[in-house]
Amino acid sequence: MLRIDIKRLQAKIIENGMTQDGLSSELGIDRGTLRRRLNSGRLQVRDVHKICDVLHLSNADAISIFLSEQSHECD
Repeated sequence: MLRIDIKRLQAKIIENGMTQDGLSSELGIDRGTLRRRLNSGRLQVRDVHKICDVLHLSNADAISIFLSEQSHECD
C-alpha cells in the first residue's frame, strides 16, 4: 500500500524554513486537519500540488514523499 512518507515531508518542511503551522496556513487549512490528512494518507490532489509548490519539491522528491511504500506517523 502506498503511503505518505511523513518523515521525508517533515524534513522538507524544515529544509524550507517552515513549520506544519506555516504549511497548513499556505494550504488554507487548520494544522490539525493537515495532520489528520497526512496520517490517513487522504490529501486532496490540490493539496499535494500546493505542497510541491510551497516546498519547491522536485518530481523525484514528490514521488518519494507522496508515493512511499512505507507508513510513518506524524510526531
